[in-house]
Parts: sequence; C-alpha cells; structure tokens
Amino acid sequence: MCLTYRDDAECGQYTYSLISETHKGQSSTFYPNVVPCIKCAISRNVRPDIMTAKQYQQLTQDDVDHFMQHGWIKLTNCFTQEQADEMTANLWTRLGMSPTDKSTWHTERVNMPQHNQFAADKFAPKAWAGICDLLGGEERIADFNRTWNDGLIVNLGTPEGEGRDIPGEDLPGWHVDGDFFVHFLDSPEQGLLVIPLFSQIRPGGGGTYICEFD
Repeated sequence: MCLTYRDDAECGQYTYSLISETHKGQSSTFYPNVVPCIKCAISRNVRPDIMTAKQYQQLTQDDVDHFMQHGWIKLTNCFTQEQADEMTANLWTRLGMSPTDKSTWHTERVNMPQHNQFAADKFAPKAWAGICDLLGGEERIADFNRTWNDGLIVNLGTPEGEGRDIPGEDLPGWHVDGDFFVHFLDSPEQGLLVIPLFSQIRPGGGGTYICEFD
C-alpha cells in the first residue's frame, strides 16, 4: 500500500506525487478504485499537530518520518489472501474476458464499476490504523471516506509492451490525482491516496510508479 504526499515548504508552492500504472509485462495487476481516494500535499505550517511525535496505533516513528520525508509508506499483510481471492473471484466474469486467452483482453486498463461497499476498518484493520495515524485520528476522517469498494482498476497491459523493460520516465499516463485544488491532510476532497493491491505484482507486471519531488 502506498500512502503518498509531497510538499515544497521552501518556495511555498505545493507539489504532488505523480502516479502512473505501467502497461508492460505478462501479469495482470488489479487495483481498486479506492475509497477513500485521498492524496495530499502538506504545507509545514498547516496542522503541525498531525505529525508530531506521539503514540501511534500501527505506525512506528520511523514510518512517519519516512512518510514526511518521501511522501509514501508501504504496509504489508493488511488483509488475507482469502479476502483478496474473494474480492477478485468474479473479476474475469465481470470483465467478459478469459484469464488464459489474451486475445480476449481487448482493453488495456479497465475501471470497473462498484457493486459492493465495505467498511475499511473491518476489512483491513491494520491499514485503517495506519491511515488514522497519518491523518491525525479516526475522528478526522469523513464518513464517506470510511469505506472501500469492489470498483477494481484492472491493468492488463498491451502486446506491444509485453516483455519490454521501459524506463519509468518514458511511460505514458503520469498524472496528478485531484490537481484541481490545493491539497492538505484535512482536505475534504482528498487527503491521502490509499492503494490496496489484490494481486501480486511480478517484475514488469504493471506496478504503480511514484515520482518524488525534491
């Protein structure tokens, strides 16, 4: 899971982590259309109480320091393989494609509609505790950002990209989520981007790139 932010306190201008789903390799990578879908760029003079040293539910001080320096952290084993399997059990039926016949993979990336919502704290309590640590407590999270759903984002890649080692800077699709407003940790629109992964990412399998700004 990547929890991302960036800021540039020196010049007072906000910069943002850029994210690209790569489209190379043979394996498929399943991303959820995440709720909460929140990303932030923090100014050091805004809500300084959020990231001061304290007792955290899940994260260590090193985790928080890494987040503050690099803009992301990775949490592992936030839910079980059985949960992931259940989440993707009917994926290929919903797509109308075959997992064993790539000729049916007619679309490179599919944003699937959601059918079910579930409470993030019940599905992934470890991840939820980390989210609360970074956001300054559960009470800071809006009710509509407390659920995840099965609106998966499926990255199938392309025949042209299969097996190619493409440098990250040459990949298409770099973008900023929510670039139409200034981001803060307590922004009601977005504050933290959470990316649960429901399948393993093999080398060249279409993982998410994060671009850090100095």
